[in-house]
Amino acid sequence: MNWFAGNESKWIGAGNGGAAPYFFVKFKCPAPAGVRVAICGLGYYE
Repeated sequence: MNWFAGNESKWIGAGNGGAAPYFFVKFKCPAPAGVRVAICGLGYYE
């Protein structure tokens, strides 16, 4: 699966005005639910 394709992908970061490291995540990728929740909890950037 290509995590960088599709419109469900998001840039996420720690919510520090964009100064924190960003992660590009495809939320419909196969992953344990606990991991996905932890990632989503960091904040969304669109």
